[in-house]
Amino acid sequence: MSDSTGLRVLILAFDGVEALDFAGPYEVFTTASRVSQRMRPGSAAPFEVASVALAAAGQPVHPHLLNSVTNYHFVSLRIVLIDTK
Repeated sequence: MSDSTGLRVLILAFDGVEALDFAGPYEVFTTASRVSQRMRPGSAAPFEVASVALAAAGQPVHPHLLNSVTNYHFVSLRIVLIDTK
């Protein structure tokens, strides 16, 4: 990661996803970016956070008990998946 661009974090959304499994990581990474910029004014955000799904960009995804619209279509991105287990 360079000083000018943050690490891109994509949160996967899919029909039936639990709200906390989607919202939790989103909150963690966006909060970390806000705190970092508050502590170092003028610095780039360490994370660029967006949602991604198999649905087309702008189309709704239906998490368990919620509705959400994603930023990107999963196939349109060249990403590396990391198994965190």
